[in-house]
Amino acid sequence: MRNALCTLFLSLSLSATAAAGTLINLEEAAEVMALSLQLNGKSSARVYARICDDCELLALQADASTRIERGRSLLSLEQAAQLKDRGATVLFDPATLRITRILYWN
Repeated sequence: MRNALCTLFLSLSLSATAAAGTLINLEEAAEVMALSLQLNGKSSARVYARICDDCELLALQADASTRIERGRSLLSLEQAAQLKDRGATVLFDPATLRITRILYWN
């Protein structure tokens, strides 16, 4: 019964999506085991990341509007650059490769 309900919900969701138009991917995520921010001055930085193991290496750009979180704390680019080799999820705009958020795991 549960599988039937899941299948029905998925079918309805896909039908609604097709009727509404094309979905646009606003944000993509890359999980980086050892994140290293390379500062380009005080207000910008670069991160190299892959979305998957076999995917191409992307050069992502962070700026002053990038939200960087570690636990409940917000960090600046300079503070985040000091956290070498820490795991994080990097969320970015796939059209511009601009980083919107960095979420440190620990």
